[in-house]
Parts: sequence; structure tokens; C-alpha cells
Amino acid sequence: MLSLAREQGIEVKYYKHNVQPDFGSLMRFSRIPNMDNFIHLAGDGKRNTFACEQVEMRLLYEFPDYHKHILSVLSSENADNPIYEIKPERRVQLKSIYEFMNTCDEEKFLSTPFILSKTSKVLQDAAGFKMRWRVPQSGEIKEEVFGEWTGLLYYFSEPLCGNDLLEVLSQNASIMQTMNQETLKEKIIDLLSENLMYTSIIDFSTPA
Repeated sequence: MLSLAREQGIEVKYYKHNVQPDFGSLMRFSRIPNMDNFIHLAGDGKRNTFACEQVEMRLLYEFPDYHKHILSVLSSENADNPIYEIKPERRVQLKSIYEFMNTCDEEKFLSTPFILSKTSKVLQDAAGFKMRWRVPQSGEIKEEVFGEWTGLLYYFSEPLCGNDLLEVLSQNASIMQTMNQETLKEKIIDLLSENLMYTSIIDFSTPA
């Protein structure tokens, strides 16, 4: 396509610049529609449970007739294999998050208090802290020792907003040596929005 454009003297402009090799910047479903406005399921994202769920739910939320038609076609062509569908309670949960995100810019998101969800719990043993949570896509219970960054979710044992976390981390000299304030803010938005929408480890501290 690029060769054809060059042959015809057509200028090619990029819609997205500096796309990472893993295409992560194209799959920020948790920021749609106001903190990001372009998503594309690329590369290994087609095998990512969280990403695939978001594609289906976004289709169901914005184009329910198309979603119904696609399910009908898939069911007729795979009669012997049940088609995975998002559970009704999960649909309700995601719809509530989508409606909040529809009204949300960065400042509103960062000023919204979140807390560990009712299906998540911080555990402590001799090895230290770990998180137990119920995976919303499968219902499986997982336990994991979080790393330095995801371990910030432990702060949300009590209601806390992103701006409060940003203020605390901004005072940490070792963190600020590795990133500027804007990068730190972006990482906090990703941490909170992804664990609100994908893993359900955090939830709104009051109804959205």
C-alpha cells in the first residue's frame, strides 16, 4: 500500500505515532471514549482475554443489533461448540463503567475515589502481602504477589483517588528520578482504569 501511494504521489500520514512493538497504545480500552479515542485489536491482543472481552462488550454496548447478528451466525456455524458470552452480571458491571467513562476526562477520573472491590482482598503472610481476587471473566479465584507498581493497589484498602496517589508518589525521589509528573499521571490512570475495567480489583467507593 505504501509503495502504491508513493507511485501515485499520495502523501501518507500516520494517525498514531510512536506505537510500541506490543501495540499497547492501540488497545487502551479502559480509556475510551474521552481519554483515548482509537482502539484496534492488534498482534497478541487477539488472544488476550481482557481485550477480547472489551471488543465484545463495546460491540454489545454501541451496536447491539450487530452483536446479536454475529452471535446468531457463530451459533449456527458452531452448533456443537457453545459460544462464550459475557455473563449478565458482568454486562451490567461493564455498562456502568462505560457510562461513567462517557462523562469522564482525566481530571474527573483522577478525582474519583476508588476502593478494593468486594471480590478482592489483601492478604499477609510470612512472605509479605498478596492480593486475592475473583477474575470477572471466569469466576476463578487468584492469589498473586504484586510487584512494585501493581502493589500500589494495596493503597486502596481505603477510599483513595488518583490525585491523592499522584501527590504521594510525587514526593518519592526515586520514582521522580525515572519519570516526569506527566508520565507518572499517565501510569496512574492506566493502573486504575485497567483494574477497574479489566480485573475488577478496584471499584467505585460510592456508586458511579
